[in-house]
Amino acid sequence: MMGFLENLKKRQQEAGTLREEKRQKKLGHPVWVIKCPAPDHERKVKWGDYSFAKALKKYLERLGAYVVIDLHEHWEDAHAADVVLVLRGLYAYEPKQKLKNCRYYMWNISHPDMISDQEYEWYDHVFIGSAHYAHELEKRLSVPVSVLQQCTDAEIFTPEGEHYAPCEGAYLFIGNSRGVVRNSVLWSINAGVSPYIVGGGWKKIIPKHMDLVREQSVENDLIPAYYRAAKVTMNDHWDDMLQLQFVNNRIFDAVACGLPVITDVCDELREIFPTGLLYYENEEEFRACVREIEENYEEVKAKTLALRPLVCEKYSFAARAEELMQIYKRETE
Repeated sequence: MMGFLENLKKRQQEAGTLREEKRQKKLGHPVWVIKCPAPDHERKVKWGDYSFAKALKKYLERLGAYVVIDLHEHWEDAHAADVVLVLRGLYAYEPKQKLKNCRYYMWNISHPDMISDQEYEWYDHVFIGSAHYAHELEKRLSVPVSVLQQCTDAEIFTPEGEHYAPCEGAYLFIGNSRGVVRNSVLWSINAGVSPYIVGGGWKKIIPKHMDLVREQSVENDLIPAYYRAAKVTMNDHWDDMLQLQFVNNRIFDAVACGLPVITDVCDELREIFPTGLLYYENEEEFRACVREIEENYEEVKAKTLALRPLVCEKYSFAARAEELMQIYKRETE
């Protein structure tokens, strides 16, 4: 009986959403449906993809769109969409029964090693979070390919605002172990800086240093307060993302807050930020980054703050929403 009632409620909700989408279309508002890979569960607030979808929704709506976010369990729900935009991270979405006059877009923001050329070909347009990889795909695919690098919500990630006191002045690392040694964590421990770690799965990786793991997770909406309090954040990328030159959004978030960043590096990241970030490719270079923080912090901090206007102009959700809307209008006019 409970299953029947739950299904009935779901169908009623879908019908209500569909009616509202049709009403919005009559009012002249294009209907965008964002397929977000986060689960329909309270833990979704800890998924970066969910914060990503919410930020994109906000800025698309400012441009006149009506936006619905479908969490992973609802990817097959019915819609009267003008655009279906898939945030491609962990899960593939195949648009098997395409709506007439609807554009199907994929924005590949992570895990590019999981995506075949055939999957890209399912879409009317694919957006790639790496200029280098986008140029490779252009040579292989028949569908249009555009560069849409990662970005930040520059209204939330700001230098001004609340500070999270427990990590005041810390070498901050936010991330799970992924079951492997993450160099920035190991090397910071070796350098004696006692990182403030937020994340899970560390017990087998750093069993003698579990006192450094202060929290298992943090909601994405709270991360700006951590960034404002910390002295510096350490960053690394998944191997496939670094190899294919996908710059992760944490860098843009931290820079928007004026927080210095120590990070591994690829050519694309150097092109975006030729100066202002502290780069390493090995442990010796990592230690040099730590010395720079310790000996010249005010100068490093000033260089980071000077990057904020660039991030706001070119690497914000406002900029990405504008690019997406311009492409949609160009393709449908």
